[in-house]
Amino acid sequence: MNMSNIGLALASVDIDDIRVPGFIDVSEKPARFYPLFRAIYFECQGTLIRFGAIGDSGRMLVAQAETITVDVELDEEMLPACSSLREMVLRDPDGPNKVAAVHLWDGRDTTGGLECAAVRFDIMNGQQIFLDPSYYFGIRLGGSEQQSIWSENLLNSELRSVEVRRKGAA
Repeated sequence: MNMSNIGLALASVDIDDIRVPGFIDVSEKPARFYPLFRAIYFECQGTLIRFGAIGDSGRMLVAQAETITVDVELDEEMLPACSSLREMVLRDPDGPNKVAAVHLWDGRDTTGGLECAAVRFDIMNGQQIFLDPSYYFGIRLGGSEQQSIWSENLLNSELRSVEVRRKGAA
């Protein structure tokens, strides 16, 4: 699938949930969830889209996934887990959250999907969701404020952004 096809696919989805993998240490009482922000998964109409940080390159790989995976080796007392961020991130957690447009910075096709420097979803309700893979611990998820921080940290670098709009979205 080439970049324009991935962009069109992302621009025509409804975001149902945003999930972060992690683990639970069962030896702790009460047990606590430890998120691992190396990957964030968007659930979109029955499809999982994985946004995974590529090492410490400040880039991420966007690809369809079959399941949510925890990509670290866990000790015996640790169990893989994931948590929903829908209630914390989505302005309308029970609504359709239709994507009006997706912006991809410095995107290029790879054999595993689409590699890019950042992604922003513009939701039809006016919300923006920005994914910043330059965060030391993986991907930072935020809105326009996170995009501003990301832009300031580029040190005058000019990365090309491609916008793909949902059919019929203004």
